[in-house]
Amino acid sequence: MRDEDSNEVKEYPMPNSRELEHGLESKKRPIEGDVLNQPKSSEALASAEIEVNFEKAPSNDTFWTGDPEDGWGELEENTPGRRALMILLGVLVLAFVSGAVWSLVKIRSNAGQSEVVAMTGTQEMRSELRLREEAVERYLSSESVEERALYVRDVGRVLPLMREYYQLRPVIPEVLSNRFVFYKAESLGEKMWLAKIDGRGYLYIEKQDNGEYLVDWEADVAYQVNDWGRFIANKTSQAVEFRVNVEYAQLNGVHAFEFSKYNTYRCFRITVPGEEQYLWGYTKIGTATDRSLISYCSLAKGKEVSMPVILDLRYPENSISARYVHIDRLVMRGWSK
Repeated sequence: MRDEDSNEVKEYPMPNSRELEHGLESKKRPIEGDVLNQPKSSEALASAEIEVNFEKAPSNDTFWTGDPEDGWGELEENTPGRRALMILLGVLVLAFVSGAVWSLVKIRSNAGQSEVVAMTGTQEMRSELRLREEAVERYLSSESVEERALYVRDVGRVLPLMREYYQLRPVIPEVLSNRFVFYKAESLGEKMWLAKIDGRGYLYIEKQDNGEYLVDWEADVAYQVNDWGRFIANKTSQAVEFRVNVEYAQLNGVHAFEFSKYNTYRCFRITVPGEEQYLWGYTKIGTATDRSLISYCSLAKGKEVSMPVILDLRYPENSISARYVHIDRLVMRGWSK
């Protein structure tokens, strides 16, 4: 500060960080003249120096008036300094939000155990998202078996299966007009994703070594390696693998014949997409298969919700009814292997 009656420049030290942290007594600046009793002109305010007590600084954004010896002193709410500070903070917040948030991507484990909302603005993430979107769009819009096979993983093995499958049904192109999001299928590895499409369900897509994404066609159509109708007709006692939907049914299911002991067997309702016949499947309570399956079914919003799984099923020896089967093993959660 420059003294009006002399050319001498007076310097007053500011409190350091340790004084602020421990609430030590602040440095005091002298007040030149009787400032409080003078009109508050801009010149008077500019020339006055007010004592600052850092121990009693007002919290948050509360501005108050009082004796300069007791606090910050009298501050006007609409000062140019405050307005500049608020504008600066607003610009900083806007810049952060604009740079960090470009899309909202839901990432979820295949088991449904966790859901993380990730925000990123990197070019790499935008490119990866676009590649996944293009894989889904091209697969669904394809009009022939050969065209659809271009966007299917493990095509050398799967193409013959596709040709056989579509002999009995047409390839129907789909226009992707509904919203969809991607979930990380962590139980299937770092390269597998789930695309959840409103009104349609899920698509499994896998990142290849060359960077492109391809669809798991077998999971999409719930392809069956074994014949469901033949399994039921023959009441096969050897374990057979199927892609099915399973629903917890201990309370509203059936305990009969070989599975009549309620406290020994846990009941599940088993259905296959596109098939009318359903089965009652049973696990022995407390076994590894029972614990795994009940844990997976409990992830549904309600226990009366079907969950996609791959199961090994078999009939009891000399089974009386074709409706009741052993659940030998939970092969996979979901329909992708």
